[in-house]
Amino acid sequence: APYTFPPDLRAALDRVDVTRCAQHKAGHRRANSVGVELLKRDALDDALACFVASLRHKMDFPPALYGVGETFARRASGSGFELAKLSYEGALSIWPHYVDAHIALGDAWSRIRGDRMRAETHYKRAVDLRPRDALSWEALANNQRERGAHALSIETYTRAIDSIGNGSAGLFYGFARTLRASGKYNECVQKCNKALDIASEYGQAWHLLALCSLDAAGGHRASDADVEMYFQKAVALEPEFAAHHVDLAWHMYNISAGERIDAARDVIAAGKKAELYAD
Repeated sequence: APYTFPPDLRAALDRVDVTRCAQHKAGHRRANSVGVELLKRDALDDALACFVASLRHKMDFPPALYGVGETFARRASGSGFELAKLSYEGALSIWPHYVDAHIALGDAWSRIRGDRMRAETHYKRAVDLRPRDALSWEALANNQRERGAHALSIETYTRAIDSIGNGSAGLFYGFARTLRASGKYNECVQKCNKALDIASEYGQAWHLLALCSLDAAGGHRASDADVEMYFQKAVALEPEFAAHHVDLAWHMYNISAGERIDAARDVIAAGKKAELYAD
């Protein structure tokens, strides 16, 4: 059966001025492609106009429905959640194997509504559909960590690496986050190092390596100087992350018993400047 827009979604899309999209007459694929580029720049109204223009050319085009959902989900106010949900569900009604739509629907339930159990059904479906996709596994394992199911998250990360191999720095970083949350600091250090073996310029992994090294035991515990170097790496690679600066400054202050307070203040000031000029 042809796709039929739910009344609330239809009413919302009918109000969109598609002429805001420069390519609104160029066909469904071109309009959708322009919408994707606009979405990357957070130009939500113009992106929505392009996705709606695409749907007016071809009303059962799942990527355009997905794009509509993304514009509403990013607003997340008023009826944003409901319209995003209807859009993602519409895309899935046409293409049930649309993995990105399952992940997006899970994200909407978890991040906007805080319903992590309902979100998990969509993340699991994404993993079932694309078992070699790191993003699907990460969405599932991250959701489990955020709802406090640390043992389950560890199991999921282990299954993910067994399924897709050792090539994803993001999976090892996510695994390390769960291990730290579980108090498994030595294992956290190991997974951070795995992530950095794959992506040596991964600032967040350097930051997490520093944090876990502070609490690790035995050979996994780094010297204060090494921990400072890890924090400095994170700051140098990702200066836009305020936490990198804050934790480096605190570490410098703490290991010097307050004697390096001026240097610590300089780190905080640099962090504020970087945040001010970040995109």
